[in-house]
Amino acid sequence: MMHEPKFTSQPLYVQLREALMKRIASGDWRPGAAIPNEIDIAREYGLSAGTVRKALDWMEQANLVVRQQGRGTFVCDPSTAELANRFENIWGPEGNRIVAAFGEAKVTVSEADAYACDRLRLKPGAKIHRVEQLRTLHDRPFMLEIVALPVTLFSSVPETGYTLTGAAGASSVLLGNAEEHLRVDTARGDVARQLDVAEGTPVLRLDRVVFTLDGRPAEWRIGYCLMGENSYRCSIGSL
Repeated sequence: MMHEPKFTSQPLYVQLREALMKRIASGDWRPGAAIPNEIDIAREYGLSAGTVRKALDWMEQANLVVRQQGRGTFVCDPSTAELANRFENIWGPEGNRIVAAFGEAKVTVSEADAYACDRLRLKPGAKIHRVEQLRTLHDRPFMLEIVALPVTLFSSVPETGYTLTGAAGASSVLLGNAEEHLRVDTARGDVARQLDVAEGTPVLRLDRVVFTLDGRPAEWRIGYCLMGENSYRCSIGSL
């Protein structure tokens, strides 16, 4: 029915949402573009309106599409501030989300070490893009980020103002949820030097993995952050 026999063991709405996600990832439907209405999708795939609605409900919750009353359903633009900053969990004392400025990134391709293989679920010998960049707030060092991305997912990574959403958009990677581990650490060696603080200065160490919508690790990041009066905030629960 869905012209994909290998998916026939899955619920129909899951088959449909995967088919629609492929059309977004392939660029068939670009950010901001209107997609066919529910009736037309139901007719094209030979499904009920209820099945189509269930697939689109999931896609809306996953920030892939947005419904606008009286206008239709549109592909979300991941470069908008709301979506681009959704993995930024540092908030200021006045309740504002902190989005530190991105500096020039040092990008290299190397073989993933054992820890990177574990965090990104890669086989030994797999290649990664390694990104190191210093982010600033009010022209002062705020966070040192060390990032790893699988070469199998990302064909290239920009060296100027690297952002995950920018890299994902360029490589047609659809981002899903993330998990992050926190601990209080102290700045040592190169971390202290780049953050321009004395050795032993307390920092918040952020260890984060962002996954694709189908559950593959897309980015592993270690961040060393000078918190000051800011706080870490996250929402409990999933979509």
